[in-house]
Amino acid sequence: MGFLVPQKPIWGSMISGLGPFSQWSIRRKLMTTVIPLMALVLAVTGYAAKVVAGKYLGLSLERTTKVFTMGQASALTDHFEQARQDILLLARWPTDPQTLLRFLSLQADVRPGVYREAAFIPADGSAPLFAFDTGREVRLIGKEQAERIINPPHAAPAAAVGLGKDGVALLGLSETIYPPGILPGIAGGGTFHFFRLVTPVYGEDGSLMGFWMLSLDGRAARELLSIHNSPRSPLAAFQRTSEKRYSFFIDGQGWMLFQSGNPDDYEQPLSTDMARSGLRGDHGQPGNRSAFRPSTANEAYWRMVVDVQAARTGVETVNTEMEAHSPSNDTYSLGYSPVYFKNHPDKPAEVVGGVAFMDKSRLLLAAEYRLNDVLLAIFVASMALTTALLYAVARVITSPLLELAARVRSMPDQRVLTPIDLPARDRETSTLKDSINALVEAVLFQREELRLKDAHIHNHILRQPLDLDQQLADVPEEHPMEGVIGRSPAMRELKWLIRKAAAVDPDVLIIGETGTGKEVTAQAIHKLSRRASGPYITINCGALDENLLLDALFGHVKGAFSEAKADRKGAFLAAQGGTILLDEIGNASAKVQQALLRALAERTIIPLGSDQEIPFDARVIAATNVELLECVKEGSFREDLYYRLRVLTLHTPSLRERMEDIPPLVGAFLKESAAVMNKSSMSLSKGAWERIAAHHWPGNVRELKHCIMRAVAMADSNTIFLEDLRFDAKPSAGEWKEPEQQQPPTPARPSRKATPPAPQTQTVELNARQRKGLEFLAAHGSITRSQYQAILDVSVPARTAQYDLRDMVERGLLRIKGKGPATRYVAAGDSGKQD
Repeated sequence: MGFLVPQKPIWGSMISGLGPFSQWSIRRKLMTTVIPLMALVLAVTGYAAKVVAGKYLGLSLERTTKVFTMGQASALTDHFEQARQDILLLARWPTDPQTLLRFLSLQADVRPGVYREAAFIPADGSAPLFAFDTGREVRLIGKEQAERIINPPHAAPAAAVGLGKDGVALLGLSETIYPPGILPGIAGGGTFHFFRLVTPVYGEDGSLMGFWMLSLDGRAARELLSIHNSPRSPLAAFQRTSEKRYSFFIDGQGWMLFQSGNPDDYEQPLSTDMARSGLRGDHGQPGNRSAFRPSTANEAYWRMVVDVQAARTGVETVNTEMEAHSPSNDTYSLGYSPVYFKNHPDKPAEVVGGVAFMDKSRLLLAAEYRLNDVLLAIFVASMALTTALLYAVARVITSPLLELAARVRSMPDQRVLTPIDLPARDRETSTLKDSINALVEAVLFQREELRLKDAHIHNHILRQPLDLDQQLADVPEEHPMEGVIGRSPAMRELKWLIRKAAAVDPDVLIIGETGTGKEVTAQAIHKLSRRASGPYITINCGALDENLLLDALFGHVKGAFSEAKADRKGAFLAAQGGTILLDEIGNASAKVQQALLRALAERTIIPLGSDQEIPFDARVIAATNVELLECVKEGSFREDLYYRLRVLTLHTPSLRERMEDIPPLVGAFLKESAAVMNKSSMSLSKGAWERIAAHHWPGNVRELKHCIMRAVAMADSNTIFLEDLRFDAKPSAGEWKEPEQQQPPTPARPSRKATPPAPQTQTVELNARQRKGLEFLAAHGSITRSQYQAILDVSVPARTAQYDLRDMVERGLLRIKGKGPATRYVAAGDSGKQD
């Protein structure tokens, strides 16, 4: 079979035929072959990238121009649509002078400079009502003064004949001249350019009563184009070059009516000087001397006009004379898009003009120059990187055995034993690596067997039931209170405050995180107060919008609004003789806050639609999960209402602050859930208890209750095991985690220090805050109340901090030194007399 194998390796024959090349080092061979080839590939790739990038960059800029033009046209369409809605709203108001003055005054406050004229022209030929906004005041203009105006507003109604109800006619831009003496404050008169809107008004019998007319200042429309062509544009994308860009508005007949300008110079007259630069055509049209229409020789311009009339958007490449084909290299993009107006709600919108955008920036040329620079930099950097990489690779190729030996020597220093993972470089190194890995696998197999046995024993212990009821019975709860469960110092303080608050009648503010039992606290105050026999009503201020919340709180009288068919009592009157809880008070709007402040101060309310004050006798309890004082500083909550509410303030502690209350809470929730789901008495396994005790409970008591209820529902027996628990949040860093099965190396067992112990019958241990305070004391020698609050991870009220420190003093762990602001706490074993 020898004839099947070559007598001399083919590859060796090829190498020997290369002459001196076969004697070179590996590093030199790589350098002389790969570097020239890489240079050629980079050059070809760079040229292809430049061609393709230039093509698609031009296409992208063309689309950007189109989108920018469509954005301006959309802004003008919205501008006209808003005016149409405003005149229809005006048509529903009474036809009297006060209506004109009020409408223009309101518009001057909300949209200054948009509307200048407003008039009502009666159909019977009587004197029209006419008002004008000078910019400083709104004045009525009499009939004799109106007749002196050139192009007066009462000439506009002819365009609205036959439109029908809710029809609006938009007249093109026209020039109106006010002679001297008509407009107060403008002694020399004035010339204005208006878009006028006209709508007919019909009586109840269907007869034509007259026409409402509203004039849009043409400068307001120009301002929209000016802003879009300024750095303040809402469509601003990337930095352009310094060449001028501008937009102009054309009507349906191809007239340029006005162009964009400086957005900071609103009073500048309308013009088309820049847009018509270099063009020939007709200058000025009847009623608009600044208009311009290019001659028919400008084919690109008139193609644009035809497209706009046909409601098409597009981009033309033109020169400064708007000619599509020019030997000059100075070509620019001319984008255009139609502007629409809907003259009747039942009819589609019609094209009333268009916006053209002339982009003279040299962005494409600048981008090509920048692309050349980038490609050159990439070429140089790539060649330098390739050279360095080849040099490094040549060194790595010659040392595979040394790297494998280093890995083997480092195994004793590693805590985790893992197989060696090195890329296959040659047969000898791979064979040696496989032999070492076989030994590692044998060791790992033996270790895994031990781990599985240990895990089986541990899981068996965790599945043993925990006698939670017996341990809770050994530590009876002091002063039990319905719904308020807990034996921690924080809960003892809260119960004490609840009883104090229930004994008096002022309003109460309850502050606490979500799920800490603010509503339960409010119910406890109500049940323990003299108003326990009265009604208890809860209003969620964050679940209703402003109007619904005002109606829910204060009620309304019949006819207060269109849906008010009968009188309705609000919550304040419904809670007469009882208690009303205002939950999420921090989410109330400014209007609701003002109404609440007046009601709390006067103890009277005024239902919606009524002017009669009605006294109420109800205790107000407000609850919030935000710090209202911070809201006061930010300006989102009234300071006077805050101090009106905080006559009595209660803080409901988070579950993280009273982890020792978890056992009684779990016991209560187990009994409640079992009763609701018709199950017999339920118990916890030790593993389930360890998981519950180690969870950080971001949702507080509410999350704990939901977790127990889910576990009771999912449990297949009377014992809740670890796998029955489902939590709303993932475990945080350092929290108890369920051990993984069959995954080497051996996972670390849950730390006993990180898991609070099961409830004991002996003396209650220190809470987490107190333990952290003792650590600070051991490091610094003393601690103050403010330092105690600062070192904690969560915000703790001053009262709670003071209670913790006093509790450690009573246990003999600390003693007090100093008085007043100088009070500090030191270890009880320190020498010195107690102050």
